[in-house]
Amino acid sequence: MNEYKNSIYFIDAVKKARSIKPTVDSLVIFAGACQSCFEGILAAGADYAASPGRVLIHALDPVFIVEKIAHCPFNKVLPIEEAIENTITKFNGLGGYETLGKCRRGGPVIEVKLKQEKAKPLDIEQMTDEEIDRELAKPLFEDSEEEFKEKMKTYMKCINIESKE
Repeated sequence: MNEYKNSIYFIDAVKKARSIKPTVDSLVIFAGACQSCFEGILAAGADYAASPGRVLIHALDPVFIVEKIAHCPFNKVLPIEEAIENTITKFNGLGGYETLGKCRRGGPVIEVKLKQEKAKPLDIEQMTDEEIDRELAKPLFEDSEEEFKEKMKTYMKCINIESKE
């Protein structure tokens, strides 16, 4: 361990975090950096670590992995291959274990309003300060429930989440 300048600190931090949240399903830990002692960090309890090939990893590689975990549904196991597929250094720079996703779907309460006629263009030069304040207080979006659902489906497809409908 003496050959790795900062790995002892990563290992100590992982052990402390695991003492607070001992199950891998309650806390996902990514630890390590370029040329870290990969095996020691995983043995301490991390789910993902850098760098099995003792290579320099890209600064965004950990972000790509935790983004995948965050957007994976909570009832799905995220395979390591899928977690690492969008990283730059791949398996040479990163590794770990399959993990349960953390995403839980939800949404805002939707009030369905009848569409109003198209608003006329505003002539701000002719408006009083009170009229401008009233216009600024109006909501920006007036989507119907169906329009909102369609936009959400499109968004979920963009981030690779399957729709239940």
